[in-house]
Amino acid sequence: MAIVSDRPQTTRRAIRGVHSSGESQIVLVDLPGVQRPRDALTARMARRVQQELDGSDAILVILNGQQGVGPGDRFILATLANAKQPLTIAVNKVDRLARAELMATLEQAAELAPQAEVFPISARTGEGVPRSLPTSAR
Repeated sequence: MAIVSDRPQTTRRAIRGVHSSGESQIVLVDLPGVQRPRDALTARMARRVQQELDGSDAILVILNGQQGVGPGDRFILATLANAKQPLTIAVNKVDRLARAELMATLEQAAELAPQAEVFPISARTGEGVPRSLPTSAR
C-alpha cells in the first residue's frame, strides 16, 4: 500500500488506500510510527496518529514475527489499550519462524492486548491473510 524503507519513521503523514469488494469498501490508512514525542516533529506525528485513530472504525497492528514483541511494540499496544475500535494484531513472517518461536510471539501479543484478535500471517506467501481481513474484503 505504501513505500517500504529500511529506515524507521519515513512515513510523515497518513497514506490511504481503498479496497473495493462488491458493494463494500475498506479504506486502509498507513500511519506514521507511534513513538514517544521527543521533538516538534514527533509530537506533530503523534497528534496526527491520534486524530486518524479517533476517526477509524478498526485498528490493525502488524508485528514482525522475526523480531518478536519488542519495547516499541509494547509502547504501541499500550497506547491502543483504551481504543474504542476493535483491535486486530497480525504477526507477519510466520513462514520464517519455527513453531515454538511463532507460538511465543503470538502469546506475547495476546498478553499485551487481551482485547485484540491475534492472527499469524505471511505477507510473502499469503498464508493467514484472508482470515485477518473483514468478511466483506475476502
